Amino acid sequence: MKEILKKYRYMLFIFVIGLLCYGVRIIYPVVSIDTEAYINNTRLIIDSWYSIGRFSLGFYAFLFRLEPLNIVLSNVIAYLLFFISIVILVNSLVKDKKLKIFLGLIIITSPLYAEQYAFTLQNTGIFVSFLLLIIGVLLVNRVLILKKSKLWLLIAIPFIVLSFGTYQSFYMLYISLVVMYFIYFYDKFNNRSERIHIIIKYIIIFVCAAILTLIVGKLVNQFLNIESTGYLREQMNWFNGNFKKGILYSGYYICEVFFGLGIDNNIGFTIITIFVLLYMYKNKKIEDRLLRICYIILLISPFLITIVFGTLTFNRAQFSIPIIMGFLYTKFLDNRKIYIISIVLIVVQSFSVFYLFYIDYQRFLLDRKIIVDVLDNVDKEKPIVFIHKGNFENKIAGEVLGKSFYRWDYKTERLSNDRIHGFASAIDIHYNAPTLDQILDAKSRDYFQFINDVGEYTVVDLDFMNS
Repeated sequence: MKEILKKYRYMLFIFVIGLLCYGVRIIYPVVSIDTEAYINNTRLIIDSWYSIGRFSLGFYAFLFRLEPLNIVLSNVIAYLLFFISIVILVNSLVKDKKLKIFLGLIIITSPLYAEQYAFTLQNTGIFVSFLLLIIGVLLVNRVLILKKSKLWLLIAIPFIVLSFGTYQSFYMLYISLVVMYFIYFYDKFNNRSERIHIIIKYIIIFVCAAILTLIVGKLVNQFLNIESTGYLREQMNWFNGNFKKGILYSGYYICEVFFGLGIDNNIGFTIITIFVLLYMYKNKKIEDRLLRICYIILLISPFLITIVFGTLTFNRAQFSIPIIMGFLYTKFLDNRKIYIISIVLIVVQSFSVFYLFYIDYQRFLLDRKIIVDVLDNVDKEKPIVFIHKGNFENKIAGEVLGKSFYRWDYKTERLSNDRIHGFASAIDIHYNAPTLDQILDAKSRDYFQFINDVGEYTVVDLDFMNS
């Protein structure tokens, strides 16, 4: 028993640290962004996933019976899937137990994954595909590198297609993973020609899986009679001829990551990028030009969506950044500076993730308190119109975590009213939603207090909330 514990205690260590970070979210589950729509109208949300090519999320909702949504169960399953994925990943990339711990902790404590985990309605599906993609790439390696039977591709490619059909950022994660494994197995190849052949095969599998994903998405939509939307096409600025916007978006996102602008972007990626580039420049150990190119592609891979499409990418969608960081930090962990920076990075990320979940729980309590206080002071028969200029929050928050339901969509025609009404319904608080005419009328008036009765409806001006 002691031998077993000693052999696998690194897994227990990673699990416990991750659980401490995610514990707030698991013990105190909350209605998070988009989850309110899933709870109130599950079919509509699932159909919207199909319409934007995320058919796997709809498939998982059916397969795992995620409707009606059990938030506690979803959070627990998502965390276990995340942990299992990390264990498989670290065991396939490093052999030393100390390196496994560092790699696992850098990934599991990343605020980028915490932000994605916040989407409770789809976090189970995301981490199912995260696991399937890792297994799929390992099976591809089994065929291409270990020279096992090609029949393994019959399992690998469907797994990869399911991940691509979950979230478009999994395309980029595939590239990051295969480049990492190519670097890891680099010395196993006999010559340059064999290496290039392996790269070509990786690309062919990627293209085949991408084409299959598009075909499956179209077939699913035709079968379900769901129309595809331009959600993705509209973001491809290069293809729309909007080159100025594409350049600005590309530059902004790359700078945002490299300069750590935001709690969910880590300066640790910048540090390891600079270190690797300097190492390649100064150290003769990495002389092979192809290997140098692989390192550069690995560092660029998180930005490929932005570069290829000229679009502004959601930070939380960059699954590959924490894995690349972990892989590179552990690869150079024998350097004392990198060792110290790695420890600091893990500590800072751990506190950041815990803080993000904690502040989001406080956000949930405040959001609920606002609607309860409002309903205690208004005529419940009248519709309520919520308005604000987006400046009633003053807390530090992540990209999604910690940001109030009352701020989402406040620039749209109906302001935040649909989100707020959906949030209230999801927590079993009910009131009459306003019409568009009432919202437009409310926007044209001036207000001097938090709650304003204007006759046919009530206006809540959130800009007066703190006062």
